[in-house]
Amino acid sequence: MKVVHALPFPGVGGTEVGTVRIMEAVAPHGVTSHALLVHPSSELRAYIEAVNVTVTDAAPVPQPSLRGARAFLSDSRRLAAQLQALHPDLVHCADILAAYHISVACRMAGIPVLCQVRSRYGELPFRERFMV
Repeated sequence: MKVVHALPFPGVGGTEVGTVRIMEAVAPHGVTSHALLVHPSSELRAYIEAVNVTVTDAAPVPQPSLRGARAFLSDSRRLAAQLQALHPDLVHCADILAAYHISVACRMAGIPVLCQVRSRYGELPFRERFMV
């Protein structure tokens, strides 16, 4: 099984540490991980590559917008093609922000999406619920 882990933040913090722990925990069970950086940085790239996981920058990063719906759908189509080329069985969004940007592209590509929401809030705002 191949899982693409979409990481939305450029730095290394709790989301990134937790995702690397998931990557390391599932590897002995035949799961191959691949990191998709929504907002790439050299720090994050080095952190992920240190555990021998391949890293790809999301390009383009769709910006959800009703006013900019054409650009959003166009960028989502291009990202869907990029995701399909990686041949994942599942995309894991490491935070709601990752899902906010790439969930539509995943659906266009026909790839199942799992979104891990790390939050103490009981309900997500409409804008986030709309995208996931």
